[in-house]
Amino acid sequence: DDATANVLAYRKDGQKGASFKYRIEGSPTELIYKENELLEFDDVIRKFPNDTLLKNWKAKGYIGIPVTSPTSGYFLGVLVMAHNQPIRKVSNSDYLFKIMAMRAGAEIETNRNIQALKDREKQLQNITSNLPEMIYEYVSTEYIENDHFTFVSESVSNIYEVEPSEMMTESHLAWDAIYDDDLEDFLLKMEEAGEKLKTFTWTGRIIGHKTYKLRWVRITSKPERIDKNTVKWYGVVSDISGLKQMENELQYAKNQAEKLAAAKEDFLAIMSHEIRTPLNGIMGITELMMEEASAKEMEYLGVLKFSADNLMSLINNILDFSKINAGKVEVFESKISLPNLFKNVEHSHLFKARENNNELIIDVDKNLPEIVYGDDMIIIQILNNLLGNANKFTKQGKVILKVTKVAESENDVDIKFEITDTGIGISEEDIEKIFEKFQQLGGQDQRNGGTGLGLGIVKKLIEVLGSDLHIQSAPGKGSTFGFVLSLKKSSPDNPTKKELSNSISTEKSIKILVAEDMVDNRELISKYLSKNKSYSVNFAKDGVEVVNKMKESDYEIILMDLRMPKMDGREAAAVIRSWEGDKYKKIPIIALTADPVDIKKEKHFNDLIPKPISSIDLHAKIEKYSQRAEG
Repeated sequence: DDATANVLAYRKDGQKGASFKYRIEGSPTELIYKENELLEFDDVIRKFPNDTLLKNWKAKGYIGIPVTSPTSGYFLGVLVMAHNQPIRKVSNSDYLFKIMAMRAGAEIETNRNIQALKDREKQLQNITSNLPEMIYEYVSTEYIENDHFTFVSESVSNIYEVEPSEMMTESHLAWDAIYDDDLEDFLLKMEEAGEKLKTFTWTGRIIGHKTYKLRWVRITSKPERIDKNTVKWYGVVSDISGLKQMENELQYAKNQAEKLAAAKEDFLAIMSHEIRTPLNGIMGITELMMEEASAKEMEYLGVLKFSADNLMSLINNILDFSKINAGKVEVFESKISLPNLFKNVEHSHLFKARENNNELIIDVDKNLPEIVYGDDMIIIQILNNLLGNANKFTKQGKVILKVTKVAESENDVDIKFEITDTGIGISEEDIEKIFEKFQQLGGQDQRNGGTGLGLGIVKKLIEVLGSDLHIQSAPGKGSTFGFVLSLKKSSPDNPTKKELSNSISTEKSIKILVAEDMVDNRELISKYLSKNKSYSVNFAKDGVEVVNKMKESDYEIILMDLRMPKMDGREAAAVIRSWEGDKYKKIPIIALTADPVDIKKEKHFNDLIPKPISSIDLHAKIEKYSQRAEG
């Protein structure tokens, strides 16, 4: 309240009186407060009739001296001398009054500072006492027996289970609590921090002195050098047992999730192998029979091949979707013959196009390089999905694959792929839906089976290759799906060192060793390879037989099934690569697998042929790795 002031102390007739509240309104103190200078009054009761205290004192004389801070100069109050007789001034009395006021100011400020320090000390004490972390100050010297704590907060009793006074007098209690297996690490890190005067951070275990409870703690301490042989540490000890438990639970959950993911992956790999392997036989035999079939037989075989292809597409989509979602798809660059790639794609979709009375047009830019480098497996999968969809939803129309060069540099070529059809088309609101899993559009009469995963897989695979899928469509007017891929160029007249190292001469018959445990698959591969008279083929039914045959004779290419009894393909390949001799390091080993793997991780394999094996793929891979080395 501005109208009143606290009187810290006053004396009357030599006796100290109690402090009280003094109303300064209409008093000489008010005037001194405003003027901030020494003032004297005679007959003060008449001049200040509203000052009831002066009336009580029957004051005749009054001297008021402003009191200010000796350090900051701020106004602190008024030093007052009042008497029932006029005050007689003596020589230098004003000077003496000012000295008295300065002394009073110093006294007031000192008292205030002391109180502030007490308040701050109490505040800090409350903070340190109530913090769950233990705060400490520790002095380490040249001799460990002289090391000691100079301050320990109350939380030491919760963490180390000793009282602060005990820790202060027996500093070894802190060291004794450290778990034996963690003590060496603690000492090494503390010694290093002390030598380099850097912050010391350590996480480890301690054992409580009373309950012997094991706790995880994190200690953080900042060293300060006091003299040559003395370092003072300012530190905090935190009990992180709860965090450790949570961390362990999260790690356990992560491990369990990884185990489940691995089990799922193993299941998919086994199912892939078990389902695709018999399909391999069905599709292969069908393909062979179609080469010599009559017109009537071709009709039945065409239906059989379509059904097998459709079943394989369903299996591939489900398995591939799981792999893409698990982040298991990686790009593997290999040499691609673009003419062969487009020829194979056209061959794969001719039957379905003719069945739906569609015209299949493959329009390839003649300015494209013949050879590029990229992931042919992913590119073929994308094109097969898009062309398959175009054929599926088009009747008596056109399906066009247009391939155009859009840019070219010294090392790369940008190629635009557009798949256009004249089919049922897609409405604008349905375009986003077609990428949702298990989503099919159109009425029952427009749906043609499938999982509804194909376009979702295509979109993600194109993104894996660093591009985007663009769609233009309207109901009843057909659709266009387009994307651009940047592929590396390679001159067929100038093979790279890697190509040379994998090349073998074709001046004599090529000796091929095929490792396959399934009889049907061995017969199918034999039929495929027998068409080329320059191939000399031998078979092994397991990995052990592969190793023995490699010891007995020299082969130039190995086609290796990955899943075989006794010794699988990975183990057999590792054994062969471990042998002394350049030929065993360079011999092309091509994986035969129903579950396409990441060849970059299969370090002993050069390439792969996915099952079901097509005659075109098989001959293309053998041709690739049996090119004659030149230069």
